[in-house]
Amino acid sequence: DKNNGALLFIAKNDRKMRIEVGRGLGGDLTDIRAFSIIDQRIKPHFQKEEYYSGIDAGIDGIILALNGKP
Repeated sequence: DKNNGALLFIAKNDRKMRIEVGRGLGGDLTDIRAFSIIDQRIKPHFQKEEYYSGIDAGIDGIILALNGKP
């Protein structure tokens, strides 16, 4: 009912990632912020084949964004 969730989609073999945000989180986790999390936190780890670390860093970035941190 609140539509306030976030999903991190990763298709490793297709080399695609996306963060989908529910409308209830739109102000806290904007598309620009989601792109930044992927570009600055996840991709560097994936380029080194450190997939778990990349996912962990991405989730940390989402949590920080939802708590109003840069």
